[in-house]
Amino acid sequence: MPHTATTVPLEGRALWVSRFDFRTADDIRRVVAQAADAHFNQIWMQVRGAAAAFYPSALEPWDERLTGALGGIPNWDPLGLMVQEAHRAGLEVQAWINVYPAWQGAAPPPDGVTPTPMMVEFTRLYGDQWRQWDQANGPMPLSDGYVYASPGHWAVNERVAAVVRDLLTRYYLDGIHLDHVRYASSNYSWDPVSLARLATAQALARPHASPGSAARFRAGGPPA
Repeated sequence: MPHTATTVPLEGRALWVSRFDFRTADDIRRVVAQAADAHFNQIWMQVRGAAAAFYPSALEPWDERLTGALGGIPNWDPLGLMVQEAHRAGLEVQAWINVYPAWQGAAPPPDGVTPTPMMVEFTRLYGDQWRQWDQANGPMPLSDGYVYASPGHWAVNERVAAVVRDLLTRYYLDGIHLDHVRYASSNYSWDPVSLARLATAQALARPHASPGSAARFRAGGPPA
């Protein structure tokens, strides 16, 4: 059945396609053919793992899996090709993004990457306050796992919203699939911005809260 704007599947038979499932254009075509043969009608394609992109983005650098170097230009558009091939085969496409992971690796991003990696840009602008914090040990350190950004920091959520707007504006997508919309564990996040916002909310919730307490909310918001 050809894909049209009015096509509404009676049920969603979705296939996750992770960033580890493709490296070349032929991989994308193979995935679509196999999904269609298996009677899936949706593909959820991962296009953002740890604040790096699998499509040309002015916000975040290309993921290193495509060229071997963060920010390396692969000269093809995995998401664009997926949308083209999947829609031709009658399958819907949702862009799957990891929301709060901002970096993965025991070493920081290399210098000179364009666009500037979120890990580098946000550390320069906000120090460690944008990261999730452990109550005892402070900001989440570099490791083999993810470095998570804090949902309580306004700039983090503005970045996520900007990524989603960019995807929906530039691609004929059938949806956005959100993953890792959470804290890294129950030990997180005790970051200063989240704690300040919590204290403000608690103060405002108390009877006879002073009017001046509302101003303290600005500690967790963008500068006036």
